[in-house]
Amino acid sequence: MQGRPMKKYFVLDTNVLLHDPNAILGFADNTVCLPIYVIEEIDTFKKDLSELGQNARQVSRLVDKFRAGGNLRDGVPLPNGGTLMVLFTTNDHRRELAEYHKDLSISHQMDRLIMGTAIDLARREKDTPVIFVTKDTNLRIRAEVMGLKAVDYDKERKEVSQVYTGTGELLLSGEEISRLFAGGSVPIPAGVSVLENQYVLIRNVANSSQSVLARCLVSEGVIQRIVDLRD
Repeated sequence: MQGRPMKKYFVLDTNVLLHDPNAILGFADNTVCLPIYVIEEIDTFKKDLSELGQNARQVSRLVDKFRAGGNLRDGVPLPNGGTLMVLFTTNDHRRELAEYHKDLSISHQMDRLIMGTAIDLARREKDTPVIFVTKDTNLRIRAEVMGLKAVDYDKERKEVSQVYTGTGELLLSGEEISRLFAGGSVPIPAGVSVLENQYVLIRNVANSSQSVLARCLVSEGVIQRIVDLRD
């Protein structure tokens, strides 16, 4: 990664992102790292109709949006001043972790690969703290045994974006509403104050009988039409 290293590297486990997709933006000006195996696990949840599926889709949208800012492998800038990186490793630490992963289920194999990626980063970046963030208590224990600092997301997250679950009403032009129906989303108008995940009833400023239900994705700068309430 070019430039001066950030203060800390936070390596996020899959369960952190499924718990809160905005966790990517929750660590101030530090470097947020996603092992490639986390991206693969997120992909398996995207078609799920539950909240996990919804969160997985939001994570994918965020990563794809930030990808436009450069090469994810080298690190791309985040709007909060931090950096997002996708980590790769050529060593899955099979021998080192075998003692702690005797049950080689698919889930444990992915745990091993994700944690091994974090261990590789810690060994490369000896002058910068590397912190593994996971909501899995047992995985935190395994990480500590391997010499990797591990924390629970809720206790260590920094400046996590507020998630609002309320509703509101917003007036847009007929043209903007047509674009919502055609493309599914429109940019959040300048000067409009909305919160992340806020649901809004959008009405036509010239014809209040024309309306559409939508959700505000502040992190992406758009208002997204709700096609299916399970989305």
